[in-house]
Amino acid sequence: MKVYITSVLLLCFASFAASAQQLPTRSELNSILESIKQEKEHGEALLPPATQLLNFSGTDQTLILQFDLPPTFLNGELDEHHHEELIEQWSAQLSPYGYTNLQLEARNSNQAFQPLSSFLDQYETFLSPKARNDDPLPFVRGPQRQQPSNSIQQAQGALSGKTIWLSAGHGWLFKNRFRDFHTQRGNTFGLVEDFATVELVNYHLLRYLLQAGAHVWTVRERDMNENEIIVDNNDGRQSYQETGEWKTSRSQGYKGQSYRYAISDARQTATAIYQPNIPESGQYWVSVHYRSGLNRSVDTRYKIVHAGGESVVSINQEVHGSTWVYLGQYYFEKGRSGKVVLMNASSEEGQAIIADAVRFGGGLGDTEDCSYRKNSQEPRFEEAARYYAQYQGFPHCVNDVMTRPLYAEWELSKGSRQEQNNAVYVSIHTNARGGRGTETFIHNYRAVKGSWSLRQYVHQSVVRDIRQFWDPSWKDRGRKAADFGELRGLRKMPGVLLEVAFHDQPEDAKALKSPQFRQLVARAIYKGIVRYFANRDGRRPVFLPETPTHLHGQAQPGGPIELAWEASRIGDRPEGYMLYRSTHGKAFGNGIFVRDNRFTFDQPAPGKTYYFRVAAVNRGGESIPSSVIAVRRPQANNAESHYLIVDGFDRLDRGMGITVHEPRPRGKPLGATRRLFLEQMNNYDYVVEHARAMAANGISFDGATNEAVADRKIKLHTYAGVDWVLGRESTAQQTLSRTEQSLLKRYLDSGGNLIISGSELAFDLDHKGGGRQFYRNYLKARFKGDNARAGLVATSPRATIPTMSVTLRNEQYGHYPLTSPDYIEPTSGGEAIFNYVNGKTAGVAYKGDFGVMNFAFPLESIGDEGLRSQLMAAALTYLQTPGAGEALIASIPRRISGELTVDLGRAPEGQAIFRILDRRRRTVFERSWAHSSRRSRTFHFADLPAARYEYELEFHDRTQRGYIDKVD
Repeated sequence: MKVYITSVLLLCFASFAASAQQLPTRSELNSILESIKQEKEHGEALLPPATQLLNFSGTDQTLILQFDLPPTFLNGELDEHHHEELIEQWSAQLSPYGYTNLQLEARNSNQAFQPLSSFLDQYETFLSPKARNDDPLPFVRGPQRQQPSNSIQQAQGALSGKTIWLSAGHGWLFKNRFRDFHTQRGNTFGLVEDFATVELVNYHLLRYLLQAGAHVWTVRERDMNENEIIVDNNDGRQSYQETGEWKTSRSQGYKGQSYRYAISDARQTATAIYQPNIPESGQYWVSVHYRSGLNRSVDTRYKIVHAGGESVVSINQEVHGSTWVYLGQYYFEKGRSGKVVLMNASSEEGQAIIADAVRFGGGLGDTEDCSYRKNSQEPRFEEAARYYAQYQGFPHCVNDVMTRPLYAEWELSKGSRQEQNNAVYVSIHTNARGGRGTETFIHNYRAVKGSWSLRQYVHQSVVRDIRQFWDPSWKDRGRKAADFGELRGLRKMPGVLLEVAFHDQPEDAKALKSPQFRQLVARAIYKGIVRYFANRDGRRPVFLPETPTHLHGQAQPGGPIELAWEASRIGDRPEGYMLYRSTHGKAFGNGIFVRDNRFTFDQPAPGKTYYFRVAAVNRGGESIPSSVIAVRRPQANNAESHYLIVDGFDRLDRGMGITVHEPRPRGKPLGATRRLFLEQMNNYDYVVEHARAMAANGISFDGATNEAVADRKIKLHTYAGVDWVLGRESTAQQTLSRTEQSLLKRYLDSGGNLIISGSELAFDLDHKGGGRQFYRNYLKARFKGDNARAGLVATSPRATIPTMSVTLRNEQYGHYPLTSPDYIEPTSGGEAIFNYVNGKTAGVAYKGDFGVMNFAFPLESIGDEGLRSQLMAAALTYLQTPGAGEALIASIPRRISGELTVDLGRAPEGQAIFRILDRRRRTVFERSWAHSSRRSRTFHFADLPAARYEYELEFHDRTQRGYIDKVD
C-alpha cells in the first residue's frame, strides 16, 4: 500500500499569522497550476498536462486544493523528488495569500479525495538488530559514554552529551533515464545547491557543533579529502602490526573478513598498530570500523600519531558497530610517518578491544547504486546520502530523500539510550522559484515532540543574525510545516528543514557564494540548537567565544618566548584559553589551558622555530582558533639578524572562490560552478612558508598578526627587518590600513628593512588609492596592471641579486591558486629585481636610507621550498648590504654582554644622547655628550639584567632607533 501525505502548514511570526487570509480566485489558482505544469525537473514535468483543479476551500489558516490527476501519474510517475518539488512550488506561489496550512489532495480510483502523499510508498523506521558476536567474553553493559568526534580531543561545552544529525540535502544521484549521475539541483549563477549545502555543513556547521562538545553524525560524507586509505588487520606487516596477545574472532568484521581482539586491562599490555601510506600531505578524517557488543570496552583508546604530535581518543565499542566511526581530523605528511595505535588499556577490565579496520580520508564514490549497480567516482562527500548510507552499512535500498532520515534513525537505534534521548536532526537546503529569504519547516502531521521548539529557536536565530550581520532587510518567510520526506521519516528525533536562501535569485545567490555568509548562518544554526537544548533542560544558554585577536610572540635572547593576545570584542566572554604549540606549523597537537591572555614558554630551544595559535574557551565550548604566528629564538650569543614576521592576510570572501568545470551529466553538463574550498582560499597559516625560508637562512624572528602591530602591541623599530605577509589581501579588507602605513613609514624613516609580498598590494594602494604616496615613495613602485598572466618569475637582467627562476604554483594542501598577481614598475630609486616570464616587473627593491623588497606576488605561492629559501636569501643579503644613502648614524651591535661599543664614524659633530629603554619604555640608562671627531664610544652595562631593550641615539634632529639583546 502506498501512503504519503502532502500538506504545507505555513506558520509565520505572530504579526504575520494574525493578518487576514485572502482566498485566491479560481482563475489565480489555475494560473499557478499552469505555471507548475510547465516546470520541469531534469526533463520531466512536475505535473502532467491533464491535471485539473476541481475544488478549493479556505477556512481560518487552512487552504485545501483538490485535483484530478491521471492514475498513471499517481501510481507510477509521482516519486519523492517530484513531490518535494511540488511542495516547494505551491508553498512559494501561495505564500502571499497568508495561509499557514496548505493541503493538497487528489482523487483516487473510488473518486474519493485523499492526501496526495497517500499515493507514495510508505517506509517505516528501520531498526538495527542487536549487535552480536562470538567472542568468548562476558556481556556487561558499561556506563553510557558519549563518543568524541572532535580532532585532537573533544571540546567540552554547551552541547556535550548531545547528538546532532546533519543532512546537507542533495548530491550526485544516478538517473536511469539519462544513464548517468546528475545533481538534484541545477547550476544557477554558478551555484549548485548539492555542493553549497555540503560545504556549509562540513566546513562551518560541523565545526561549530564539535567545538561546543556535540557528538555529530552526518548523512553525507564529512571528509572532503578525495584520497582514501583503509588499513585492515588482515593487511601485511608493513601496514598492520601487533604487540602483546591478540586472538582472531570467529565473527566477521570489515568486508566479511576476520578481526582481532585483545582483553582490556588496567595496564597497557597489547597494541595494534595501523600504518597507512599517505599519498599526499594534508588533513584526513580518521575513522574506525569494529563489530560491537556488550562484551566490549566503553573507553577503547586510540592514539593517533600525526604531523602535529600524538592525540588519544576514547570511544565506546559497545555501540555503533559495523560502520565507520570518526575519531577526528588530523594532518598527516605524505608517506608512512603517521599511524594509529589501538591500546588495550581501559578502566573496564576483562572486555574485548576490537582491532578491525582504520580509514583515512573520504575518497571517491565507489558504492554501487542499489537499484542500478552504478557508482559515481565523484568525490564521496558530493554524493547523495543514498550512497553514503550504503557505505556506512545501511542495508535498505530506499530513495535518496527517505534514506536521509531512515539511515539516521537506523544508526541512532544502534546507540546508547542517553544518545537517543538527546538527539536532533537538522537538514540544510537552499530554495528556488519563490522570491528571497529564509524559511524553516517541521513535518506537518508527524513532527516528533520537540520539533516545534527546535524550529522556533533555529529559525529566529538564523533570521536575526543574517539581519544583524549581513542584510537588515533580509526576508523572513516564516516558520512553516510541510510533508517533506526527510522530516516524515523521523521517529525518535525532533527535526527541522531549513531553507537558507534562494539559489536562483541573484542577491541571495551572491550571499550563498560568500564564506562569511555561510559561516554566520552556521553559527546561527548552532546557537539555535544550543537555545533549544537549554530551554528543554531548564538551563541558561551559553555560547562558545569568538576567536581571539592580536596574537603576538617575542623571543627573549637567551630566555623564554613571551606570548600575548586579546579576547574578541564580540560574543560571549572567554573564561580561559587553549594555546596550541607546534614545530610543524600546519599541524598542531594538544593545547595548553591558560587562564589569562598571556603565556611564557620558558625553555624554547635556540634556533628552533615554534608555531602558535590560540582559541578562547568558556562553558559554551572552544572557539575557532586564531591564525598561526611563528617565533624562532636566536642562537645563544649569536649576532644573527632578528626579524618580525607579520601575518596580514585576513581575507576570505566569495571573490576567492574556486571555479570548477563540471562535465556531468552527459548531454547537459553543469559547466562552471563556484566552489568554496576553504583550504584553497585562506588557511591562515602562510607564515609557515616564510618562517621556514628565514630559518633556512639563519634568521631568528618574532611573530605577530597585523592587528597586534596596528594597535602597537609590538614595536617595529626594535627589529632589523620586517616580513609583512599579505597573500591575496585586497581592497575590501585593506592590504595596509592608514595606521599600518604610518607605522611602516616611521620604521623605514629610522633605517628599517621591509620585505612585503602580496598579489593585490599595488592594486589596492596605488591603483585604488588606498595609499598611493606610501606605495610610490616607500615601496618604490607604481601599479601597472592587475593580472600579469604569468606563473614564472626570474631575476631581472640588471638586478643586483643572484640569478634564479621560480614557478608561482604551490599545489600543496592548504594553498590557494594565484589567479591575478599585479605587475609593477620601479619609482623613486627602486630597481626591478624580478620579472614575470613575459617581461613584466614582478619585484622591486630599494636600498638607501632604508631597505625594501616589494614583491607583487606572495612568496608562499612558490611551491618549491628550496627555491623559496633561495629567494629569501637573496632578499636578506640585499637588505643587509649598506646602501648609498643609508641614514644610520652609527653601527650598533644587536647583542651585548657587559659592555657596548658604538661605532660613530658616520656621526655628525654636536650634542648627542644615547638612552636604553625597557619593555615598558622606561629609561634605564642614558648618557649625553658633545660629539666631535671621536670614532667610537663604549658604554658599560654589567648591572643591566639580561633582556631585550630598545635604544635611541639622537644627534640634533636625527634619531636612530633599534634594539639590543643583553645576555649574561
